[in-house]
Amino acid sequence: VDTYNRIATDNTAKQISTSWGLSEGQSSSTLMDSENAIFQEMATQGRSIYAASGDSGAYDDGKNISVDDPASQPYMVGVGGTTLSVNGDGSWSGETTWNDSGGGVSSTWGIPDYQRGITSAWSYSMRNVPDVSLNSDPNTGYSIYYKHNWYIVGGTSCASPLWAAFTASVNQVRAKNGKPELGFANPAIYSIATGTKYGTDFHDIDDDSTNQVYVAGTGYDDATGWGTFNGANLLADLAGSSSTSTGLDPPTGLTASAGDGTVTLSWPASSGATSYNLYRSTTSGGEGTTPFQSGITSTTYPDDSVTNGTTYYYEVSATYDSGESSLSTEVSATPNAASLAITGGPSAKPGKDSVVITWTTNLPADSTVTYQDAADSSGTASNGSMVTDHSVSLTALSRHTVYSYQVSSTSQAGNDTVSSGGSFRTH
Repeated sequence: VDTYNRIATDNTAKQISTSWGLSEGQSSSTLMDSENAIFQEMATQGRSIYAASGDSGAYDDGKNISVDDPASQPYMVGVGGTTLSVNGDGSWSGETTWNDSGGGVSSTWGIPDYQRGITSAWSYSMRNVPDVSLNSDPNTGYSIYYKHNWYIVGGTSCASPLWAAFTASVNQVRAKNGKPELGFANPAIYSIATGTKYGTDFHDIDDDSTNQVYVAGTGYDDATGWGTFNGANLLADLAGSSSTSTGLDPPTGLTASAGDGTVTLSWPASSGATSYNLYRSTTSGGEGTTPFQSGITSTTYPDDSVTNGTTYYYEVSATYDSGESSLSTEVSATPNAASLAITGGPSAKPGKDSVVITWTTNLPADSTVTYQDAADSSGTASNGSMVTDHSVSLTALSRHTVYSYQVSSTSQAGNDTVSSGGSFRTH
């Protein structure tokens, strides 16, 4: 309590995180009331404070269903934990509830105004915890260098200070835009999460995973709160605008057209713009603040550095003499290999004891002919060259004999196509 009181008295720290905690049942009412008065003072001062929700799941005291103080305090943002999965390139893939993430219903504090009307909360009358979450599983944790060695650590004690650090970035942008500090974050967090931007600002954990009691479902839940932040989007909205806008008009009408190994971006010209910056990500809202390509002077851009089958998300900004605009509306596209198809033939030109079979395909591919006569004498001839105009010769055939045949081709990407059956008669 003395430490919290000193922070409030000094009134200099803008973002605060605490990883200390005890279950409410192990904390005296005098202690919790004193904390509550200090946290309310911090909220009045415009300070943002976060607390780890605990690392014992729904059993904060180790044996009874309970929640952690001070995470359960009404003027505190309680931070729960998830288990994080990433793609091969390190981008976000998915999250599930960390089984030891603290969360549940307070036995001390009534439901605060910002939680009223949240129908997916476990309790409609008492404070629900946590409010938000972040990766906390030690198995998917954080690299820490300590006393000349690297360690992987986890726990909600990691998640809470990271939310505070995120808020520092929010306040940096707010200061740049002439706005006051975010202050107690829950009213803003709940306002965004109950609005139309929840799906783009948060990763909702809704896979029925649990913290040993409470189930993660759609929207708010007592296992992970509103989920984890989608950093760039939530930062922009908590900063008080849809982007770190300079007031300059962004491009409108951005479109993305997918092809085989390419995505073509196009947009109408912005009046007065000298160039454009393109932002890209493999997750919605993850384009960030560093352009994928900058200084584009055309209003089209072919992105050939894509992988078929992967969905890419794009935004574009316009650059003017006076600065860069905010970002356009996000678009997405998924490049895919074109289907291989026979576009001409096959046709056969027989001789006395041979035949030449030809056909065409829309993509380069190899060439194979299988054939058989009425006596079930069969064979196969192939050409491994990747071509679109195919020609295969069959030799040493019997004269005056009818053969049935079929052609097939396989592209370098592994796509294949097979013709219907045909026949020819040698001379």
